[in-house]
Order: sequence, then structure tokens, then C-alpha cells
Amino acid sequence: MFTQSQGNKKVVGVVGELQLDVLKYRLLNEYGARVEFKPMPAFKAFWLQYNDADEIAELLRFRSHSLYQDKDNNLVFIAGSEFALKMAGDNNPQVTFLSAIEHNAQTLLLDETNKGMFE
Repeated sequence: MFTQSQGNKKVVGVVGELQLDVLKYRLLNEYGARVEFKPMPAFKAFWLQYNDADEIAELLRFRSHSLYQDKDNNLVFIAGSEFALKMAGDNNPQVTFLSAIEHNAQTLLLDETNKGMFE
């Protein structure tokens, strides 16, 4: 789950609609919680690796609607299309767009990189 940086919008990332159906079923049957999901046009989520706030200034200024926090408070860019990803990458060459992170040294590196940025 991702929380939009500007606001409180929640996004559940899944590979296909079946995962949403399973989540909806489990929330209802295990917790009594009824939910409705709205589709969001998105190409893919990318975790951002950067050294300081200056490196992501363009993203914060012009693409803040596409920036989210993951459960560990790492900054994530959800690209609406391949073109949006290319433009973000071209305009932010100092930022690395990671298509996945693992709970290993890379995660620790992201934690240190982003520490204090959005607290």
C-alpha cells in the first residue's frame, strides 16, 4: 500500500484484478470491512534513490501528484505511463528509479537516503 505524499490518498498495488477481489473478500469476511476499489491508471511503481532533496526538487515541484510513501516511508514514484517515466527520468538524471526493493542492504540504503525528508 502506498500513501500519496500530498494528501492522504491510499493506493493498493496489485498485479491483476484477482488480487483486488481476494483482498476485498478477505477484508469483508475476516474484518467485516466493506471496501470499493477504483482503478487508477498507472504504468508501474518505482522507488526513488537519491542523495539529497535538491536531486528530487523537480519531482517535488512538477510531479508531486505521482509521489507516494510506502509502508517504510520510502519515496515512490507511480508513473502513469512509460512516457511519464521517461520524462521523469530525463528530467531527474541524478535519481535512480528502482522497480523493486528487497528487505536487505538496499532497503537500509533507501532508509538512510530518505531519512528526515518527509517527517
